Order: sequence, then C-alpha cells, then structure tokens
Amino acid sequence: MLVLTAEGLREEGGIMLVRMEQIAAVDRGLFAFKPSNGFLLKLTERGPLRFRPGLYWQFGKRLGVGGLVRGAEGKQMADALALYMAHKGQAES
Repeated sequence: MLVLTAEGLREEGGIMLVRMEQIAAVDRGLFAFKPSNGFLLKLTERGPLRFRPGLYWQFGKRLGVGGLVRGAEGKQMADALALYMAHKGQAES
C-alpha cells in the first residue's frame, strides 16, 4: 500500500519513495508513459531503480504509480499531488 503524507509518498512499511520537494510535475495525460490506472511523477533528482509489480516503478527521474491500483484511488492521489504542486507554485510566485 502507498501512503501520501505532507512529507511525501511512501510505502506503508515506511520506505520513502519521494519527498514532496522532489516532485517537479504530475503527468496523468493520455500519452504519458505511466502504469494503467495511474500517473507519472517527474522528479527533480534521480532515484534508485525500484519496482513493485502492480504498484509502482521508479527509473531515474520518473516514478510511475499504478497498475493494479483502482482507477478512482489513482485519480484521487494524482489530484491531491496536482493540487499540492499548484499551491506550491503560487507560494513561490
């Protein structure tokens, strides 16, 4: 299970996948290279190569979340991250 907190996105067991300040963009477009029912996070720093089948994968500056995730859950998390990014952009302006 993945957990989204104010600190970032982590696995339920405690492994931090990405901190909020490392997220550059959220891409859930039709042509994005993302898992099914999921979204793609573009990061500011390269991360380790990780793969949890049906949950997420990370390669370089890309973190794809989804696969066996229900569509509504993936959309809600992507919406929350996009809202955070929009708020972060306004705060920097």
